[in-house]
Amino acid sequence: MGVSALVSPRCSLPVVEFPVNCKYALGLQLGRSLRLICLYLPPSLPTAEVQSVLDSLPLTDDTIICGDLNARLGRLEKHFVLNVIIMNLF
Repeated sequence: MGVSALVSPRCSLPVVEFPVNCKYALGLQLGRSLRLICLYLPPSLPTAEVQSVLDSLPLTDDTIICGDLNARLGRLEKHFVLNVIIMNLF
């Protein structure tokens, strides 16, 4: 399984990988504080393992999680605050 990110050569911020202890994620540090975690959660992944993956991510106030989460909502809504906010806009 692999996760990748494409970064424009014109990006003005330095981009370096930071360690994420998860085979479903790629961690990128953009500039001094912004962290981007690219995540892929296979549809067949059991809910308990999804919860474990989400709980293990190294989050800060400046962390963005993106990727293919396979529309996992329901009991895991607390991890998708932005989705809930956007859904309430419509």
